[in-house]
Amino acid sequence: MESPNLLLLLLLLAVAAFAATGDAYGKFRHLHLYSRNSEPARSVDLHRNNSFGNILAFDNVLQEGPDPSSRVIARPQGMAVIADLTGANAFTAYTITFIAGEFNGSSLSVLGLTTTTGVSDRSIVGGTGYFRTARGYILSQNIDVGMEDYNIYITFS
Repeated sequence: MESPNLLLLLLLLAVAAFAATGDAYGKFRHLHLYSRNSEPARSVDLHRNNSFGNILAFDNVLQEGPDPSSRVIARPQGMAVIADLTGANAFTAYTITFIAGEFNGSSLSVLGLTTTTGVSDRSIVGGTGYFRTARGYILSQNIDVGMEDYNIYITFS
């Protein structure tokens, strides 16, 4: 008779311990940074009449503030493929490598569609260092010629 009570007690203790520690993604960060876009290197031009299918490589900077003299915190490096017949959207795959500050040496892996108009919403699908096991999303939009406002929302263990 005591065996079912002991099993129930152990089950309740396990549930309480899990509730106290939270899930695997117990930490959350919101980073607000500014991107200075370099001119992308056009690697492949597929069409003469439009940009659909063109592949671009980029190496930009993320800074603490909108001022050009703000400290550089990270470098988004990767590629974009024009994925819209109008040329307004591109599929991006890139890594944000932190090169200064609290997260120096860590990185975030990003996938998703970016648009030339409105807000771009991309997924964080992983990370390294401080951001190992990261998941989250990035909302960004152009705020000036060559500058994007980046809001990065990250959960990680």
